[in-house]
Amino acid sequence: SAIFKGQGPINNEIVTRMQDSFGTAPPEERQCPKACYHWVKAHSKLFGCGRKCEHPELMAWFSDFDKNLRQTDVLLNALLHNDPSERIVSLLGTAYISTLITMVKAEAGLESARRATEMLDYLESLKLEDLPWTEHFRLVISIWAQEQLFEHNAPEILQDLLHRYEDRHLSSNKKIPLIIYERIIWTWSQCGKAEKAADLLRHFMRLSEERTIIMSSKSQITRMFNYVLLGLFHENERKDNLLIDLWTEMQKHNVPRDHITYSAVLKAISTSRLPKERVVKEAINAWTALQSEAEIKTSARHYGSMISCWARVSSPGLKNAADKAIGLLDELENLYKESNSEDDDLKPHQAHFSSVITALARTRDPQSVSKVDDVFDRMKLHYEPDIIAYSSFLRALANGRNEESAKRAEEILDEMETKADTAEEKHLRPNTVTYTSVIVAHSNSKVPDAAEKAERILSRLEFAFQRSGDSILQPDSIAFGTAINAWSKTRDCVEAGERAEGILRRMEAMEKDSGKTLLNAIVYTNVIVAYWRSRQKNAADKALDLLEEMKNKADEGGNIDCLPDTRTYTSVLQTLARSSRSNKADMAWKILSKMCDDYRGGNLTVRPNVFSFTACLNACAHTVGTAEERKRAVELALRIMVEFNSYDYGPPSPAIYRTLLLAFSHQAENASDLLKYATIAFSRCCQEGYADDSILILLETKVPALYEKLPRNHLNQVEIPLEWSMNVKKS
Repeated sequence: SAIFKGQGPINNEIVTRMQDSFGTAPPEERQCPKACYHWVKAHSKLFGCGRKCEHPELMAWFSDFDKNLRQTDVLLNALLHNDPSERIVSLLGTAYISTLITMVKAEAGLESARRATEMLDYLESLKLEDLPWTEHFRLVISIWAQEQLFEHNAPEILQDLLHRYEDRHLSSNKKIPLIIYERIIWTWSQCGKAEKAADLLRHFMRLSEERTIIMSSKSQITRMFNYVLLGLFHENERKDNLLIDLWTEMQKHNVPRDHITYSAVLKAISTSRLPKERVVKEAINAWTALQSEAEIKTSARHYGSMISCWARVSSPGLKNAADKAIGLLDELENLYKESNSEDDDLKPHQAHFSSVITALARTRDPQSVSKVDDVFDRMKLHYEPDIIAYSSFLRALANGRNEESAKRAEEILDEMETKADTAEEKHLRPNTVTYTSVIVAHSNSKVPDAAEKAERILSRLEFAFQRSGDSILQPDSIAFGTAINAWSKTRDCVEAGERAEGILRRMEAMEKDSGKTLLNAIVYTNVIVAYWRSRQKNAADKALDLLEEMKNKADEGGNIDCLPDTRTYTSVLQTLARSSRSNKADMAWKILSKMCDDYRGGNLTVRPNVFSFTACLNACAHTVGTAEERKRAVELALRIMVEFNSYDYGPPSPAIYRTLLLAFSHQAENASDLLKYATIAFSRCCQEGYADDSILILLETKVPALYEKLPRNHLNQVEIPLEWSMNVKKS
């Protein structure tokens, strides 16, 4: 100890002199308790002063000290257990703490973390009541809680350290400092183990209720909750229910909340996968709580998250969500104006406007287009719209479902293309999603040339991709499929089927060139629908060819996305029914039978439904041919209904009975057979509760003999019992 008296800063010369004074002494002197005490005291002073030294230098000194310390275990143990003043315990503990603090400050790596654990192990091995101290555990935990050690089993080692600490302190009824838990909770929240952090947080709350925790302030508990909330939000596998549960527990335990808490909770709710009803409930709860916090300033970030919540739930069935989003944006703009546009925390961001536009777009309400235009113009007062804002605007216009919306969408696309040609605004270059939104706008516009305009935008996209070769402009299955869908919605246009198939062939060529899978059952089916609605003479042949092509693509080409499904087969049946083929009833029955067999065999994707059976009956109803062929059509119609009623193909409808009656009225050999078959069909229809006005009108015109037998009121008007039509959907 005398070596340190009157000395300046610690240096290697002083350390060498001190080591030599003890290391070169005779063995009997080194085993003297008093000499050992002064040796530990000297090192304690050395490490206390050495905190200002370089980490490697101090660690070298400590290694020598630790080595010699372990070599004199017998002596040290005797000294520790027989020194009533416990001065040696204090000095030894201080020596280790000084070293651990240096390691924490130096952000030591894996080897140092392992070394720190060994130090703790050694102190525990002395089996003293007062060693190791809480500070030793805290410092070792802090060393392992470094981000660089997350991948080296740090979370598991921290759990072991916590268990050791709790076993030591809880068993002796000692209170535990909050800082121990805070550091571990932070680590687990940061390294993808937020669920584990949540469990520890709950364990901590139970201990705090038992008054086993030493707390300096409640803000520390707030920080721990924030760590876990943010950790749960950022994890790849979201635990939305757990996050909401923790938020509820935070309120239950009256844990103070801060602006970080509300930001995390509102953001998590807005991006959660919770049911919409739950999102609305939790968002309103959090927002109401925030408004009641007098000491927390509601910022633009909070408004943004709440607006996103309303955008998340906005839908045709919840249109007022968009109005709520607009109301919050209005409120935020007013607050910003009241601050004389100086408070940046209240300044609306582009994301606020984009979220409101998204909320309006999701209502799919044509009347929302004017509101979208207004929000877009308001955005321009603050910012130059970016690609996200333009994309949101176009999605909203796509739902306008009128000519004006489609025209406006194309104008926006033209504007983006023009701006993107300048060096300053290349970031506004339209992409595949942008063009697709305009295609959808034209497809939904309900004007006679909607499909023509939609295909023209697709051609612009294809040209832009060919010219630039940029992957963000490569047409995908959605872009091609939307243009094909536009043709499938066109009625009585003879070339609709061929135009749709033309796009399909371009899609096929793109798939071959890019190596990306684009073709699927949806686009093939929409081409078939386009042929069905085109009334082209060879539409049925085209539909059957496309059906076989789909099967080949799936079986031989390996593209299972092209496997025909219920909608595909039903569309082929509808096309057959409209054709002039004399054997269409047999062909339709063959296809329907195959669907039934496959469904019974376990293929749920081809389960026939009421539309499939109705289409097959329609083929029977419109068969034109010899008396034998017409008789065959009646037989098939009966077999179709027997099959429909024999298995679970879903509920019937007025249409299926109407088509069955029509088949009998067209194909029955004589009036007697017609009355017999019609009576059977109508009885079943009434029994099922599907006798609507259209069926009564058909009976009146096609089967008057049966119509005359229907119940009548006092005015001699047909009035059927209510149960005969109990399942008819009321308009």
